[in-house]
Amino acid sequence: MKSSVIFIFALLIAILIFSVFSFIQDRLTLKELLLSSSKMEESLATLHSRVGSVQNTVDNLRNLVEEPYRLLKSKEFFTVSVGFDEVIVKSLFTLSEYKEGSDVFLILNDETGSTRTLKLERGDGVSFVELSISPFGIYSGQVLVREGSHEIMSERFQIPPENYRIQNFEVSGRAWQQDHSDLFYSFHLIPTSFIQNSQLKIVKASVRVMNQGEVVDVLDMPFQDGQTGLATTNYTTGKDSNFEFFVDVTYGFGGSVSRKVEVKYNL
Repeated sequence: MKSSVIFIFALLIAILIFSVFSFIQDRLTLKELLLSSSKMEESLATLHSRVGSVQNTVDNLRNLVEEPYRLLKSKEFFTVSVGFDEVIVKSLFTLSEYKEGSDVFLILNDETGSTRTLKLERGDGVSFVELSISPFGIYSGQVLVREGSHEIMSERFQIPPENYRIQNFEVSGRAWQQDHSDLFYSFHLIPTSFIQNSQLKIVKASVRVMNQGEVVDVLDMPFQDGQTGLATTNYTTGKDSNFEFFVDVTYGFGGSVSRKVEVKYNL
């Protein structure tokens, strides 16, 4: 009986010691969890701060990206002179902001990837330059403003083709035998671009009939609808003739071009 009591007492002591030990372990675990939670909150706060910093950087970058689009307030282009070698186009740019002493440039690009940097003059509140460009090219540009070491670039814009590109065209000729004796020719000229600039558009067209280097005849090609529609003319000659045909086109600025007509024969 006495030994049983001692055993039970020892068991209770063991349970008590185990409970105390478990309690201490739980307290330590809780303390570690609280410490981890505190560190996590601190990490979250740091992360939030960094996210805010990144967002601020993104906003600044967005402003830098959007800034060029606000650099140009307006731009204007005027055709000064036209030739087959070059067209002179006066370009004027009004900037949204300009500080006295800043340098302004036009970065001019063509369809081949070539780049020219032209310094703009300043007067009457605008920056301007005269461009010497080809009537057969395609051009775009950007305005660059330099103030000391600080530079800002405008958006890329197209130099309006209507200010420098001459009106292009296609010409065709067909021939077939008529009444088993004569050849009937029909010639067609079609402008491939719509041009309003009077200097750059076609104002006259004709077909030149040639025989062994000699001019046999000149055929006017009236346009059916001003300078925007089809121009046609016809010609009849003997079936044994050996003629060559050339179309002569005159532009509003006075220049002319000639192109041989490739005739398709339906005999």
